[in-house]
Amino acid sequence: MVDKNKLMGYIVSNGFTQRSLAKSINVSKNTLNAKINGHSAFDTILIDKICAKLHITDDCEKAKIFLG
Repeated sequence: MVDKNKLMGYIVSNGFTQRSLAKSINVSKNTLNAKINGHSAFDTILIDKICAKLHITDDCEKAKIFLG
């Protein structure tokens, strides 16, 4: 389960909205929103793209966000 609050904190602190982050990683806003809200799962490629945009490099932090 995704830690929605932690992920949203990173999104906001890096100056993104869900819409702008989605555009920057080439997915629709609805797709990103569904994944953040747990309606579908993130794949590793998308996780890597998001982490690169949000400057999340620590593997433990990635696990906390995307594995709950």
